[in-house]
Formats: sequence, C-alpha cells, structure tokens
Amino acid sequence: MGAVVSSNVVLDEEIDTSSSTLQIWRERPPSSYSIKVQILSKLQSSTFFSDGKYQSRRFFSGGYNWRMIIYPKGNTKDNGGGFISMYVEIDSTSFVSKHQDEVYADIRFFVFNKKENKYFTIQDKEPKPFNTLRTVWGFPRVLPLDTFNNHKNGYVFDGDHCEFGVDVFVAPPPTKLEIISFGEKLPYPKFSWTRRILAHLRLFQWEERNVNWWLEKGCLGFGFDHFMSSADLRKSYLDNEDTLKVEIEFKAVSATKYSS
Repeated sequence: MGAVVSSNVVLDEEIDTSSSTLQIWRERPPSSYSIKVQILSKLQSSTFFSDGKYQSRRFFSGGYNWRMIIYPKGNTKDNGGGFISMYVEIDSTSFVSKHQDEVYADIRFFVFNKKENKYFTIQDKEPKPFNTLRTVWGFPRVLPLDTFNNHKNGYVFDGDHCEFGVDVFVAPPPTKLEIISFGEKLPYPKFSWTRRILAHLRLFQWEERNVNWWLEKGCLGFGFDHFMSSADLRKSYLDNEDTLKVEIEFKAVSATKYSS
C-alpha cells in the first residue's frame, strides 16, 4: 500500500537525496486533519477486530474527501510489522462527481513529540496519484514501535496520550491545455463552381498558388485580391460563353485543440 521506509529515522532538517522520502521535525501542526488519542492502549486494543487499523472520519481537503488510516501496531500485510503504519485514503466517489480519473496529491504524515515539542514528519518527495484502482497511499514504516512506545522518547506523553496528523495538498488539474494533431483529413476537401464573367477582373499573373494559413476561431477567410490578370484570364480560361470554372482544395496540415 505504500513505500517502505528504513528504521533509521532522520531527525534533522536536511534532505536525504538518496531516498525517495523526506523525514524532518516541524513545529507547525498538521493543517488537514489530526487525531489526538487520549488512551493509546485502548486504541491499540480496539483495532483487533478491524484488521489492526483505525480509520478516521472523512475530512475535506483540496476539493476531495479523505480518510486517515493508522495501524498502531503496524500493518503486517504491507511489511510494517514492528512499526507505526499510516495511510490516507481518497473517497473514490469524488472522481465521478468531478468527472476525473486521477488526482495527484502531496501527502505528509505527522507524529507529535512532546519532548521536542515538534512533529516528526514523513513524506514522499513526489506527489502520489490517486485513482479508482489505487485509492490508498502511505507508509508502512513510519516509526519503530520500540521508539514510539518508549515514554522517554516523548511520542507517548501525559500518561497514555499521543497525536497523529496528515496534510493533503492536491495538485490542481491543468486549466490550460493544447493538443496538436497531424494528418487530419477533411471530409470534403475540394470545392468547385462555375461563374459567368460580366465585368473586368483585377487578378494577378499566376495560374495557381498555395496558401499556408493558420485558421483560428473567428477567422472569416483568407486569399489573394490579385491572383491573375484579366487578359490572361479571358485569353486562356474563359469558354465561348464567358464562363469560368473555379476550384479550391483544402488540406489540413495540423490542428490544435485548446482548453482554457
């Protein structure tokens, strides 16, 4: 269900570039959700019939509903035996209401330490994708149970109290999008019509001409006001009844769709 973290807890402000996770101390409490446990032993015993986990109430963050999941004795199914395991789960029905298939979120988990008066914080360095196939992300090894349960270390305090928390920062979907496609074929690329010439024309001297033009929304058209001389037109292109056959062919080179 999540990344495996080594038992060596990093307790400084430096980033370990060799690991995919970041572990630091932080004074500021979690902003998305917090669980303050008054009797830890009761929490540990209450999870016996729930596959060893405690699930919080739903909370709202970043436009979605979430739930924090804690394994106070470790998630053995995720190689978390002997550790505190922590996860966050997205409400999959949110995808239907928002017409989205996936959402990325930065997840940070917290365990309060009264001795330091700070929160031990662990997070992935990269946002995690949540979708209908993967609704849960987290860490099976947040803190070793021997470290956590030892009152001298400060994670369990005032008798049997402790606090867990999570921050969920949802990355907004792209609001501006451009899709370029090539080789598109127009259903009716060629047009032709016949007109009788009753007046002198002001046209240029070329028989045909290629036009490369980027057509955008609101564009009324494009062409040449000088295409062929009147003399050449009457000499070579009009029939006995002074009628002219005109033909135009369109070829789509590329097309771009925008979303803003």
